[in-house]
Amino acid sequence: MLRQTAAGDGLIEGNVFADTTGAGVTLLNEPDWPEGPMPWNVTVRKNRFVRGGTCLGYADGSHGALHIRAAKLGFGLGERPGVRDIVIEQNEFVDCLGPAINAGGVDGLRIRN
Repeated sequence: MLRQTAAGDGLIEGNVFADTTGAGVTLLNEPDWPEGPMPWNVTVRKNRFVRGGTCLGYADGSHGALHIRAAKLGFGLGERPGVRDIVIEQNEFVDCLGPAINAGGVDGLRIRN
């Protein structure tokens, strides 16, 4: 179930993200495209990530199966935390080719179970 209003108060729960070429879930702003505001108050719960990041540029980088990031122009990491209040709980990560979780520029990140 994916439920989200704008970029905040979202829930991503009970999904399977398998054999994705990039991250199964990405929570970020994209000022270079531009696409959307900073995410806030999002819960990622009881999902299964299987073999995420199967394409070069993802698996050999730091994107992760679950990617959370505050970005600035030029595709860099934001200079201060912009993404806030993210909960990651009770997820399963299987055979990830890169890191399971990559997070940067986040204030209030909680990872449980």
